[in-house]
Amino acid sequence: MIKRFVLILILLYPTYMVTGQTSNRLPAPFYALRTDGEKALYLKKAISDSIKTQAYARVPAWCHMALGFAKKSKKDTLSPILYQYLGDAYDAGRPDSAAIYFRKSMAAYRNIPLTKKLYLLQSLAYNYQALNEKDSLIFYIHALEKAIKPMPDKDARKITATTTIASSYAVINEYDNAIKNYRLAVRQSMLTKDSSNIVAALVNIGLTYNQLDDNKFAIYYTRQALPYLGKDDYPRLITYFNLTDYYLNMEMQDSVRYFLTKANAIAVKLNDEAAIHSIEIKQALLMIAEKKYAPAKIVLQKSLDYLLKNEPSTQIVNCLLVYASLDTAQNNYSDADKHLNLLANVAQKIDMKVYKLEALKLHIAVKQRLGQYKQAFELQKNFIAINDSVKTKNAQTELAQLQTEYQTSQKEEKIRLLQSENQIKDLEIEASFRNKTLLILLLLVLVFVFGAVYYIRQLRSQTELQNLRSTLEIKALRSQMNPHFIFNSLNSIQKYIWENRQEDASEYLTKFARLIRLVLENSLYESVKLTDELASLRLYIEMEQRRNNEKFDYTIAVADNIDTESTLIPPLLLQPYIENAIWHGLSQKDGRGQLDIAIEKTSENLICRIEDNGIGRARSAEIRMDGIQKKSLAMNISSQRIEWLKKESNVRSSVEIIDKFDGDTATGTTVLLTLPLLQKHD
Repeated sequence: MIKRFVLILILLYPTYMVTGQTSNRLPAPFYALRTDGEKALYLKKAISDSIKTQAYARVPAWCHMALGFAKKSKKDTLSPILYQYLGDAYDAGRPDSAAIYFRKSMAAYRNIPLTKKLYLLQSLAYNYQALNEKDSLIFYIHALEKAIKPMPDKDARKITATTTIASSYAVINEYDNAIKNYRLAVRQSMLTKDSSNIVAALVNIGLTYNQLDDNKFAIYYTRQALPYLGKDDYPRLITYFNLTDYYLNMEMQDSVRYFLTKANAIAVKLNDEAAIHSIEIKQALLMIAEKKYAPAKIVLQKSLDYLLKNEPSTQIVNCLLVYASLDTAQNNYSDADKHLNLLANVAQKIDMKVYKLEALKLHIAVKQRLGQYKQAFELQKNFIAINDSVKTKNAQTELAQLQTEYQTSQKEEKIRLLQSENQIKDLEIEASFRNKTLLILLLLVLVFVFGAVYYIRQLRSQTELQNLRSTLEIKALRSQMNPHFIFNSLNSIQKYIWENRQEDASEYLTKFARLIRLVLENSLYESVKLTDELASLRLYIEMEQRRNNEKFDYTIAVADNIDTESTLIPPLLLQPYIENAIWHGLSQKDGRGQLDIAIEKTSENLICRIEDNGIGRARSAEIRMDGIQKKSLAMNISSQRIEWLKKESNVRSSVEIIDKFDGDTATGTTVLLTLPLLQKHD
């Protein structure tokens, strides 16, 4: 029952559910049994046979009957295995119920054998993967790590558990730990020369790198598995299929075609319709890339007709997403709209937010092409709401994980203290027969050592906690920047739409969509390439030019000694100062305004100068007093971020705001930001 190819079977395999019309009636010999103990043992054997033949429908009823007979006959030793059978029965279709019974099985054992313990811990880990319950998953990851630590690397049980740990880390997005454990599984499997485990681990490393958008390493590790592929068709099918996906992402059509042909031959041999249609969807993607639209449409329609006969699945969503891409490539926006509406209904049923976000991005462009700007605007708000909910959930999960780790460290510290106290008591008993002077000296030494160790551990624990809190505070500060900027822009889009200025709405919505994509992508990282940050700033300034009726010009100058591809900068750090310059300086100015942005560097710092010829801060405050509050919020957030940069890098960082005057007349404002020079290293 332990699943090895956890991450790679999603598209290709059906799941077994605890359903069906199988009769619960027991064979005739059961009814001839007289004692409850005999009936319980008979049922245990019958349940085991049913699970081996995947006849799961009758298992729950029989397990509950057997538990009743075992309780009456006082055969409590049967309870753990019967609870496990219940977990096995619900394992594929109802992970929440399966987890309950696997936990009951572990609790029912008085002295649980190691093999059984590992089986139950891994089963629980896989069920919490399916439920996406991060806290529970972290608990069972640590329980597995503790259980296998003393085991030799050649033990097959340790290899299987290591793979489970790796897949669990991948589910909670701790990809570094996932790759580390998959590599460990490869080394362990090399010792036992277990080709199937080597293939599973290497293929999963490839998948993990694919999730990190690193297709080069995904291809490298997946191809490492090719020499270990045996005659088993399904591992070969999965490996070839994954390689087509990675090569397709890198637009290497010849390699895509080669591995698609190999995968398709195996799928046809196995007569696996789900796999065949997954391959056909990939073939359609290849055809679209080669602009062979007519055959691509035939393939997609055939796959869609087949998939719609089955339950909603990620395959249907994937097929519809490719179909909509084909429609837009042919400028057939009405069909794209139809397919994306169907996709939205399917995605809602299976609750796949990632697919919803991808589909919404495409749907917004389609609605815009159809001239349906109000609907495009509503879809854009839906996209932002879903994306924000995902980020909020991730932030809450990180905070809960921090709290859990802190509480765990406190409990472990208490345990260590109790152990140390017990050791001291033992030493006192053993030393009671010795000279009193030596006893006093010994106790003093122990107290000193204990105090020093305790102080160092407490200091280390407090430092680690402070570092973790600091990291979260930085993330919180970054998260406040996005809504402040996004919702200002949405007001302008709404204004154009309600005024029925379709051309303005179309142009502004196009720039807004591009800017939103850049902002969302950049906000995932603590620092981004200067090239990307300047691209988003240009888009933002052009949008503000439009909102201000083109009443100001701007320039962005980068010093010749700066490589914008290798120079890094925290995302959205400059935007609040530029926004302040436009709305509190240039927008109130009579006549033409000028905004100049200059980027220079020294040996340690990146110098960013933002200069305007607006009305100045004092005059702006007189015109609109509430403008000071809005400015101070954004500026305060950016100032705090710069302070964190200064603490982390130990390099001079500062913000200086200079009012410009010509005599007594204000002629604008200059903002001088001095940041640590961050470089990207290949």
